[in-house]
Amino acid sequence: MKNEPPKLIFRVAKTLAPVSLMILLGCLAGLQFWFNNQREQQRKEEVAARAEQTARNLEQLFETCRQDLLLTEPVSANLQGLASRLSRLRCVRGFPYRALLWIPDNPKQPVLVAEEKDSFEFPLTELDPMLQDQLAAFQKRLAGSPGDAALLGFGGHGPTKALPASTPTVILFGLRRNDTASGAGTLALSLDARMARNALGLLPKGEGRFLPEDDSRVAWFADADGWIMFQSGRANQTLGPLETYLARTGLKGTLGRPGHPRAFRPSESHLEFWRVIANLRTQDLAATHGFPIAWPSLEGRTAYAPVQLKDADGLLANVGIVVATDRNPVTLVAETLPLAILLAVMWASMLLLSLALVHQLAARPFSDLSKSVSNIDPPVPADTVPIPQSCREARQLGQALQTLLARMERQDLACGLNAEMLMAPADIAEPARDDDLPEIIGHAPKLQALKTDIRKAAAASADVLITGETGVGKQLVAEALHRLSSRGSGPLISVNCGALDQNLLLDVLFGHVPGAFTQAINSRKGAFVEADGGSLFLDEIQTSSPHVQQALLRALAERRIRPLGGDEEIEVDVRIIAASNVELPSLIRFGAFREDLFYRLNVLHVRVMPLREHKESLPILAAHYLRQAEDIVGRGPLRLSHGGLQKLLAYDWPGNIRELVNCVTRAAVMAESNVIQAHEIKLDDEAPSYFLAPASDILPGDAPSDAVAFRPKDVNSEQPRNQQRQPQSKPPPSTEAFFNPRQRKALPEITRRKVISRKDYQEIIGGHLPTRTALHDLQDMVNRGVLTRKGRGPAIRYEITENKPRLSAWSKEQT
Repeated sequence: MKNEPPKLIFRVAKTLAPVSLMILLGCLAGLQFWFNNQREQQRKEEVAARAEQTARNLEQLFETCRQDLLLTEPVSANLQGLASRLSRLRCVRGFPYRALLWIPDNPKQPVLVAEEKDSFEFPLTELDPMLQDQLAAFQKRLAGSPGDAALLGFGGHGPTKALPASTPTVILFGLRRNDTASGAGTLALSLDARMARNALGLLPKGEGRFLPEDDSRVAWFADADGWIMFQSGRANQTLGPLETYLARTGLKGTLGRPGHPRAFRPSESHLEFWRVIANLRTQDLAATHGFPIAWPSLEGRTAYAPVQLKDADGLLANVGIVVATDRNPVTLVAETLPLAILLAVMWASMLLLSLALVHQLAARPFSDLSKSVSNIDPPVPADTVPIPQSCREARQLGQALQTLLARMERQDLACGLNAEMLMAPADIAEPARDDDLPEIIGHAPKLQALKTDIRKAAAASADVLITGETGVGKQLVAEALHRLSSRGSGPLISVNCGALDQNLLLDVLFGHVPGAFTQAINSRKGAFVEADGGSLFLDEIQTSSPHVQQALLRALAERRIRPLGGDEEIEVDVRIIAASNVELPSLIRFGAFREDLFYRLNVLHVRVMPLREHKESLPILAAHYLRQAEDIVGRGPLRLSHGGLQKLLAYDWPGNIRELVNCVTRAAVMAESNVIQAHEIKLDDEAPSYFLAPASDILPGDAPSDAVAFRPKDVNSEQPRNQQRQPQSKPPPSTEAFFNPRQRKALPEITRRKVISRKDYQEIIGGHLPTRTALHDLQDMVNRGVLTRKGRGPAIRYEITENKPRLSAWSKEQT
């Protein structure tokens, strides 16, 4: 009990300390913010005062020049009088007046110019065009006020076009006279514009080694036409050229005008600037005073003031504006950094206080609830979870935990029921089959369309091209086409073009006569002659060599063949059914298949779709193959479970029906009961890893045999061909696809050696390659134009052909 008061005091102090600190920091931040606002207002007032003072300095300079021009009366129209008055003005005022001009209204009289060191005259027609425009506007403005002096214009560097461009820019003041001895005219006095630039004030020097000049407090002058004429100069460049680079930074507009290449006129997109210029032209003095002006290139404080000049009646006229800026980042950072630090500390204190309050007020009910839940031993009823009443969020969490426990109880019960249902055998109905196509099993719409295509193609007598991925059943489609055709009573001869090399394939297709080659003792009819009156099925037609394609093209065109070694042609009546698991147009683009042969074969086209496109037929196909697998395992009847069927339906089947047959057979062998469960079905991506070749890799010597998306004749004769499917949208096969693995392995070394022999090729492969296979590979590369065969007998050499485009493409893919 004695320790309770100190504990209470400690808790109160712990709670009030962050609050007190937050209040103190808030007060400090408020004071700093008030100080910054006062300082910012003071700086704005300083900038406005500087703009006003600079404008008054220019007005005093312009008024002095105007008074000096009035003192030049009377005027004698001669160079000596002008030179005398110019010399007197320069001595009295000390101003660097550049020239005194007499510009007569009579075009026949010359223009008289008196300068400090020279005097000259020239015709009025040679007067500077810019000065002519300013003179016309000046005469129009003072038509009713003769004897009045006013500002004539800015920017002209001299009276005549003959003056060099390097002449300094001047400011002209004009005086209209109608009572001179030489007639009416205008007396003009030119002042070096650099003197007006210096009246803006000089850019102050920075403090320290790293700030030699300070460009943050600059002032610049713009005339009534919106041209920015000059900006503040530097202390060491009072005689330097006029500059505007600080004023035009970040702006769009026109740079340069006649006589003043550095003058700048902002584009019309800067609306605030042109609003001020419009008020300046309309002599709206009240509107031209203000702070600030919106200037995109300036991020600091900006103020402006009009520059005014009196006329003969004592009225003020706006001739331009002076803009003063202050964008010193060092001062801005110095003023805002303390405020930023105070705000950061205040926010950190607020965060700490919030965390403490959350821990004290909000976290305790949740902590109590978590302790109560952690002490419960499952399984427990949902109503055993205590619900705290001190906090609404904790009460909602307790109710959610009760709902979760109740849902878990229901889910455990549902999982048990689902597991039993997935392990139960699936009921798969026996499909109805067409009488004319009993081999094709399934009721998918695409299969029905395929049956229609087969019937239509069988009714005609034209050649047929069958395309489809490996394993979809092109062989059975060819047999159905022959059986349903008018040639069904004739023979059907099948030749796998990918299983034979060039010479053997020519012999198998066209036959030979005795003596055609060394071992030709007896004659051979050939497939074309044996299929006379029936059909000839050419499987894997895309793997045939160019020489075989040429021979096939002639046989298809004339329906006449000539056996190897024979002199007489034999006329044959045969229907060609060709099959390919690659899109032949893609091979045509690579030069691997003859385009004219493709159009000879592609009279009728039948596409056999992959299994993934008609998965509706998968349950009855799987059940059919499972019944065939009963003979292999020697037990039955075998059935698929619901879980096993769902697993088959979720798979993509890149190997199509052949992969399905192998998968079902494997599951039948490995199953422990007559109902095959999902875990007993091993798909190819779950089976032991082995080489999976893309369907586009058509290798010489391969012998793909098409199983079908239909019923095979003999399950035992089906050999798995593990290939990934080739989507129809896949790009054309690469040049590497035209070489078998042995050739791809040897090509880099052949390219390095340039010339090899048959023994060299066998050594490159590994030394155990049979001689016949090595000769076949080398001859195949010769046929494809990669190698050139030279010599005879034991001296035969194979030389690389480096300029062939096909080899170049292959080399790029390798790099």
